[in-house]
Amino acid sequence: MSGATESSDKNENRHPTFYFQDAPLVFQIFPRGVPGLLYRLHPGFLGIRSAFFKDVFSLPRGPDADPNVRTEGTSDDNPILLPITVEQQDFDNLLCYMYLGAGASPKTDEFLVSLLKTAAFFQVKDGIAHVIAEFDRQATNLDHGVRFELARLYSIDEWIRPSFEELVNKPLEEFTKALISQLGDEGLYWVLKTKGEIETVRRQFTFDTHPVCTDPACDNPARCMDAWLSEWHRMRWMWGTGYPTKEIDFMDQAVAALMELQTHDPIRATVRIENGHLVTY
Repeated sequence: MSGATESSDKNENRHPTFYFQDAPLVFQIFPRGVPGLLYRLHPGFLGIRSAFFKDVFSLPRGPDADPNVRTEGTSDDNPILLPITVEQQDFDNLLCYMYLGAGASPKTDEFLVSLLKTAAFFQVKDGIAHVIAEFDRQATNLDHGVRFELARLYSIDEWIRPSFEELVNKPLEEFTKALISQLGDEGLYWVLKTKGEIETVRRQFTFDTHPVCTDPACDNPARCMDAWLSEWHRMRWMWGTGYPTKEIDFMDQAVAALMELQTHDPIRATVRIENGHLVTY
């Protein structure tokens, strides 16, 4: 009776979808007070799709290896423990994408962000590309602060500029504590610096009319001055409504600095550690 109960408990701990009887390796979510779910998966399939698993499966398991290493993953009693940072729901979402395919995977923001997080960890490049393409295809209303944070966390360079421009144009009174946390120190610095520089130029443009240039073709300086002032005010109005501006120069400087940080591994590692808990839904 005890043996039957023990067998039943093991079956209940198996994942209802991703425990394949024809697969040779058993994995387990790292236990957090209760036993983690068991998965029975195909190493060949995982190794092709994931650089992380490819490296794991390339570790030597010869006769000289530790006996536990040689038998690790061969049964429910000796599963391969997944890294402690991997959450069950995130791993389920990754397997859903990998086994069921992109077409059968959910398209919600929550699922896509979860998939991006786990695909980046397990180095599933096509998973990362799928998330980027899906967000871009949907023209989603994904918050620009979240998009900027994801771009920083997962090296999505093409999202840096559009999300930064939206953040610079966002009124300061709409900056919440959550948004400031998502920007991080560097992001917030460049947003505030760029907003300040643009505001300074706007004030100068609005209140300080540039002196008229002397033109030999102008035979009536007074009329030329009146015409210049009229044109200046017209251009000021257009500039204030978002047409001809020089704001692009300040944007370029800030984006260039942020893009340089994208390739700075020590800084990026720090960002991951500090901001890892911020992308929540």
